[in-house]
Amino acid sequence: MVKLSLNSTIFAITIFLFGIFYCNSSAFAADSKINAGILSDIWFSSLTLDKDQSVIVYSSFQNSEESDLSGTVSFWINENKINTLDFNAVSKKIIKLESPWNTEVGDFEIKIVIDSLVQNGAQINPQDLIKKEAKLKIKINRKIDIEYITGVGANVYNNAVKTIDRIVENTNERLEGVKARDTSINGTVAGIQYTNDDTGSDRATNGTVAGIQYTNDDTGSSWANEGNKATSNENIQVKKDDIESAKNSSLSSLKNIFIEIVQFLLKHWQITSITLLALLVLWFFRRSKY
Repeated sequence: MVKLSLNSTIFAITIFLFGIFYCNSSAFAADSKINAGILSDIWFSSLTLDKDQSVIVYSSFQNSEESDLSGTVSFWINENKINTLDFNAVSKKIIKLESPWNTEVGDFEIKIVIDSLVQNGAQINPQDLIKKEAKLKIKINRKIDIEYITGVGANVYNNAVKTIDRIVENTNERLEGVKARDTSINGTVAGIQYTNDDTGSDRATNGTVAGIQYTNDDTGSSWANEGNKATSNENIQVKKDDIESAKNSSLSSLKNIFIEIVQFLLKHWQITSITLLALLVLWFFRRSKY
């Protein structure tokens, strides 16, 4: 019976001491906190945020202590510190904290942290504040600027048109050169007129190779023997029948017609491109049905 009473007494004393220790610890913990801290709200000088925009990031610090507080605060964008500034918070007042920021497109965590704190001339651990930091996560998207997109599109289109027009012009000039060479072979030479002079020889009276004389050889064929006014320094012999045949060549005419068609299509390349695209789309849909 005595043993039971002793155990009960020890148990009661233990509970009593634990209660005293717990209460004192709670009181000590409550007393160690500073009735001040940074408020949760973070806001900006602009209601909407866009890329490459200069804004001000705001927060606030509330001092509910009986004495003034001072210290330093830092502003963070993700892992980058963008600013550090000093602050002085008068007793029972709220002060504004602010920092400039040039925005970007992306996901961001904005954090404002109290780095150091002074009360009555003594350094205090910022961890003793009720709240030593504030955070805000935001996402900034690029605004769709119709005028900007239209302007960029117009510039790209105009530059593309100018580039293609230059290519078309150069191509047509080359095709004209092909036609000109073709004409010099089949047209100018073939277009030489031949007349019989008093000697009985065939003479070319007009054309770029005026001065070439044509005589009949023993085979009865007419040949052009080089004169001193020929365009080449070499001796030139052209069979008269071949010249007449070249003049009437349908192949050369078809070649010139083909070149002219190509030149026309190139000159009107925009209409040609739209037509080809429309035909391609029509072919695709007709094929998809089967």
